[in-house]
Amino acid sequence: MEQKQEAGSSNGEAVVVGPEGSVDQSNESVASFDSSSAVTESNLSPYAAEWDPFYYQAPEDDRCCYITFSNGFPLTEDQIMDFFNERFGSCVERVYVHCPHPWEDPLFGKVVFNSVLMPAIVLRGQVQVKFKIDRRPLWCKRFDRGRRRNPALIN
Repeated sequence: MEQKQEAGSSNGEAVVVGPEGSVDQSNESVASFDSSSAVTESNLSPYAAEWDPFYYQAPEDDRCCYITFSNGFPLTEDQIMDFFNERFGSCVERVYVHCPHPWEDPLFGKVVFNSVLMPAIVLRGQVQVKFKIDRRPLWCKRFDRGRRRNPALIN
């Protein structure tokens, strides 16, 4: 005999269907399924610390994009954060814009995303992407911590 659960049954009873489609609803052959009696065992330790997504987050360098501005067309941290959050949802943890001196315009910065997946989503498979924020160009690429300025080129 083949058992199957009746689709319209709201009480969780099973209906036994015979080989020729005959339905047997006698008390001996009807199995009852009760979800409250199901035993579930957990492999989790009751003494384990609670999982905290911020504590176990990917390193910041893996969640960053390096951004550059055209000379004379700087953007503020708020403009950049608002742009990415409006375009991709609430995805930015913080924005850092490097300001060497108060009288100089910033030329680069860093966007730290909430997720390690966001840089790939923002770049759409490209090495570098250009965005326009308030008619000002913003170039964005993966942040590479290993890439340092050549000390021989620094005055």
